[in-house]
Amino acid sequence: MYEPNSPRLAIIHKFLVHGAETERRMPRVIPHRGMITVWPDVAAERNVDFRPSETRVTICAATNRQITDHARAEELINLLDTDSRFLVRKVVKSCLFRKVPPWKKLGDELYKVHPLTVKRRYEKALFDIDCADVSRTSRLAKCTYRGVKS
Repeated sequence: MYEPNSPRLAIIHKFLVHGAETERRMPRVIPHRGMITVWPDVAAERNVDFRPSETRVTICAATNRQITDHARAEELINLLDTDSRFLVRKVVKSCLFRKVPPWKKLGDELYKVHPLTVKRRYEKALFDIDCADVSRTSRLAKCTYRGVKS
């Protein structure tokens, strides 16, 4: 899993990834057309198998604490300018599914720059979040990430 070199930036990165995980768990505002129930089909007869291999597995709903931390993560991201905000969201969401963010792909798509430049811009955006948050009474220090005090 990717972590910035600075321990302080690594805490912010983990907190933002945790917020992105929570975003996946939150319910959708508009229900999709093909949505079905998660309960298995109930057989009419008593001794018939419930087809456990066909039962859909879903993501658990977010807890109150996770939703609160997600709101704090969004506040932190909104402290940035538009380009940095877009980059941070792209990197954090890619960290949900990959061990290392696709720096080359992001560099080609977003800025047409070298992958290390994109990585530096991301770490600079994390540093800007840290500086802006410290100036706003250090709200991140009150947050925890999976039991680890920041």
